[in-house]
Amino acid sequence: MALYRVRRPADATTGTSVQHGGVLLVVGVLLVAVIVPLWSNSEHFDQSNIQLTGVQAVADHWASGAGWSVLGVSNAGQKVLIDTTGPSPSPRLSKLRQGLDAAGLGSVDVRVHAVTERYAPVPG
Repeated sequence: MALYRVRRPADATTGTSVQHGGVLLVVGVLLVAVIVPLWSNSEHFDQSNIQLTGVQAVADHWASGAGWSVLGVSNAGQKVLIDTTGPSPSPRLSKLRQGLDAAGLGSVDVRVHAVTERYAPVPG
C-alpha cells in the first residue's frame, strides 16, 4: 500500500500524517535478513544434491559391475557415505575412485561401507 501512496488520513490529534519511511526501512531490512540466509542455504543444498546424484550414478555403475548393490548414498558433513552389499569378493575401491575422477568428482571425500553377503543355512 505504501508503494501506491495509500495512507491513513491525517492524525486528528496532531494534524500530521503517519510517516511510513521508517516502517518500509524496517520491513526491507527484515526481508533481506530472511532472504539472504535462505538463498545461501538453497545454493548449498543444490550443490550437495548435484554431488550426491553424481556419486550415486558412479557408485551404481561401479557396484553393479561386480554384482554388488548400492543401498544408499548420503552426506555426513564434508564426506559422502556409500553403503553397499554383495557377494565376496568386494569390488576394488580404486575402480570407484577412477570413476569418480572421470566424472569430475575427484575432490569428493567418499567413504564406503561394504557388507559382504553371507548366507547361512537355518537348521531344520
